[in-house]
Amino acid sequence: MTITHTKRIWLTSILVVALAVVGFFVLSSNWLVSGVESRLLNNGRLSVQGHQAVIDAIKSSNESQLKPFLEKNSGLARYLSSELQGQDLQNEWGQSQAIYFSRVSSSLRHLLEGAESSLIKQRVNDFSGGQHQLATYLNAFVIAQQNLGNGYISSLSDADQQAVGEAIRLLASLNDSRDIQQELIEIVGWYTTERSARTGSTTYLECLLQYAWELSLLDLDLELDSTTFAEDVLANFKKDTDLTRLLNHPNDAVVKNAANLISVFTPKNTITALRFQLMRSNDNQERFLLLDAIKSYGEQRSEVEIQLKKMLRLTRDTDFQEKIMETIEHLNGRPNTLLTKSD
Repeated sequence: MTITHTKRIWLTSILVVALAVVGFFVLSSNWLVSGVESRLLNNGRLSVQGHQAVIDAIKSSNESQLKPFLEKNSGLARYLSSELQGQDLQNEWGQSQAIYFSRVSSSLRHLLEGAESSLIKQRVNDFSGGQHQLATYLNAFVIAQQNLGNGYISSLSDADQQAVGEAIRLLASLNDSRDIQQELIEIVGWYTTERSARTGSTTYLECLLQYAWELSLLDLDLELDSTTFAEDVLANFKKDTDLTRLLNHPNDAVVKNAANLISVFTPKNTITALRFQLMRSNDNQERFLLLDAIKSYGEQRSEVEIQLKKMLRLTRDTDFQEKIMETIEHLNGRPNTLLTKSD
């Protein structure tokens, strides 16, 4: 059958229209973003699956997986920074907006804390305003949320509390010279203030505890056996007094991290658990962390001083002896020169 010129034009027109329709649906379902794989997005926004893909790539111990991911997503850091600053701070947010903010913040933070952090930070800087404008935006967001909660983040919805928690962690990741000990002290201050609000919601408090836990692991250069194991620990870490229970954990890294955090959070009714763990420990790093935690309970020195002096006489480990002497000195507020190992 011969196709006439008129039919050919008609068929061509139909094909063009069909392609335009298909293109419209493709673009409307997954907008094209320069330097970001379409699989990470849904309607131009970072999807839940995209967020998980970022975390999986960053946490991968296999560099052959991370580098190709970052190469395929060279514009990801800029895109995430843009998505955050595109959220209007002038209006009160709904739950979906707060959840999206948390998702984007978490993704950018993981990139900034990953193996290629310097590269990611440079890409954030290449975006208009760079990390300083982003930091200004995040600070303004936290202040706005505090005002909405009458000074307490815990007064907000759970989604908003989570968003603030992600914002303060991202802010810290933008800092070129992080002081982990100072960060931990600040977290304890925020935690104490928020706990005094007694709002009934503990979402923000739990965010702060998780932040402190992961920061402490970084400070001590500790690694847990597996991601699943680490998540199980965090799932049961809801309040600072849970640190006491974690001293009895079978994993050494958990015990060490718990001891390190006890020294700054000083939860109640913990001195007995510290004393018991010190007696059975043979690991000097763990012993020293436990002794540092004991220092925070000077008002209860009578409960541990006799035991410390007994351990001092029995041990032949000179490093351990010096640490015990230092602890007794701290508990009593007297110079080390007045204390001998025969006390």
